[in-house]
Amino acid sequence: MRKLTYSVVPRKNPADKGAPAKYYATAQARGYSSLEEIAEKISRSTTVTRADVKAVLAALEDETIDLLQNGEIVQLGDLGTFRASISSKGAEVAEEYNVSMIKGVKVIFRPSKKISDAMQTASFERVAPKKDAEEATEDEGGGTGV
Repeated sequence: MRKLTYSVVPRKNPADKGAPAKYYATAQARGYSSLEEIAEKISRSTTVTRADVKAVLAALEDETIDLLQNGEIVQLGDLGTFRASISSKGAEVAEEYNVSMIKGVKVIFRPSKKISDAMQTASFERVAPKKDAEEATEDEGGGTGV
């Protein structure tokens, strides 16, 4: 049976620094799957070779980037949608606004109903919290950091 792993960690209330910490669940990834590993899994369950799967996934990545840079929302069937989101400084009046006030762009992923529904029926397994040093190493090395 598939299970999401989580640990329980203390968190302070940012609105009330003096309040005692409360304990919350935080998701912990079991590992990391590379494009190569995903391509291999897909090739085993289809008649398509790993190389062909990898080529299609690489093309999907390139097209997704191009479409997002063009301001389009990318709908990937039962996976979900990707869209760009802009963060910027404010101006007192619209005429004073200029592009230098844009602080950054990020990509927002919105899962499909199929994925959202699947996650709502997930079961869970509690695990020990990761040590801060392990999390930092994983984040730098391409880990999920979840």
